[in-house]
Amino acid sequence: SWLWLAGVGAEIAVTQSLTLTPFLRYQDATNFSDGDALNYGTRAHYALNARFGLTGEIKRDDEKNVTYALGAALRF
Repeated sequence: SWLWLAGVGAEIAVTQSLTLTPFLRYQDATNFSDGDALNYGTRAHYALNARFGLTGEIKRDDEKNVTYALGAALRF
């Protein structure tokens, strides 16, 4: 069995510091009858300065599960 994934998204600059990225992703495990999943949601990134920012994500799948995530990003 192997897993394949395809996705698409578009980063939209809302302000100079804030971007939103809506996305759609599909994945499938080939040898499992229920191994596929469709996920969609939005990611946000807020730049605090040139090196550090905050991130967030809201994602839903085809089983109607909702995931919320918060994090930090450091450019290096």
